[in-house]
Amino acid sequence: MNKMNLTYEDTESGVNLTRHKSYFNETASDYLSVQRKTADIESLIATIQKKDTGINPYMIMHCATLLKEAVITKLSAGNSVDVFGLGTFYLIAYPQKDDESKTKISVNFTPSKEARDAVAGVDISVMQTENTDPVITELKNLYTQKTGNELSAGYSVRISGIRLRIAGDESTAGIFFAPCKEDGTYDLTGTGWIQVKESAIETNKPAALSFFLPSGVTAGTYRLIIKTAAGAAGSRINKTLVRSGVYADIVTVA
Repeated sequence: MNKMNLTYEDTESGVNLTRHKSYFNETASDYLSVQRKTADIESLIATIQKKDTGINPYMIMHCATLLKEAVITKLSAGNSVDVFGLGTFYLIAYPQKDDESKTKISVNFTPSKEARDAVAGVDISVMQTENTDPVITELKNLYTQKTGNELSAGYSVRISGIRLRIAGDESTAGIFFAPCKEDGTYDLTGTGWIQVKESAIETNKPAALSFFLPSGVTAGTYRLIIKTAAGAAGSRINKTLVRSGVYADIVTVA
């Protein structure tokens, strides 16, 4: 607040939602997260100006600053504060974990019925499903120390990306090299795929995997596939889902 060189721009309407799958059990409901679009004081002033009130926007900013300072003053005095009937700031207290003899004071906010009713009819602009599949962003040939899509048979490789950690039943989870044609097509059924099992992986982290190429991965072209039952954050095992990701480029082994 109290910014200089103010520009008053309104925000767009509608909300974007992302659907997240719950993996606690097979019957657990999915949950949604809302992409936040924050309306700051300049946006609020732009909304007020649409009503053509004739009030100088800088005077509105000045009054808003005074109201903010008054709210802070009341909170610092230990008061709860009703903010224009939109909700209430109130104090909460709890002992510190490292020293229960000390008490920490913080603040929460409870929206009013009027505020909750205001969002009940908001339009949903976008509804998308969360992507939790492994994503390979880079390969490095640890024999030649070069990044790219050319690997050396019998030597080690490092894969970089996100959500990569391998976990789960080795009958379904692992790193796979699928022989492919020059156009990248390969057998989608898994026939002929060469697997790098979890026990053979030297580095097994969400952002990095490293391992020696199996003896079955001889000179030729391959598609690189990751299959894992690790959660998207890499710290737990999903009992109901194996996630998979295919590297976008063709891998050449020499």
